[in-house]
Amino acid sequence: MQTNKHVKKPGVRRPDVRSLKIQPKYRVDQWRDTIVAPEIKLCGAWLEQLGFHCGKRVIVTTMKEVLIITLQPDESQ
Repeated sequence: MQTNKHVKKPGVRRPDVRSLKIQPKYRVDQWRDTIVAPEIKLCGAWLEQLGFHCGKRVIVTTMKEVLIITLQPDESQ
């Protein structure tokens, strides 16, 4: 008998998981290219679908090996 391990429970939603590569951030001048920091770029329609619209501000909460990105509440509310 085979059981389905991925049974959806009402009100419970697993988060979507994405994998991104950390890239080097370069500073270029006329003599050399210098790596100045690691960089993570997030872009795509999926951000807008989650409420991360252009012009909005975010709060980045940091812990060892963890980043949490949340929308900053609107000042007008």
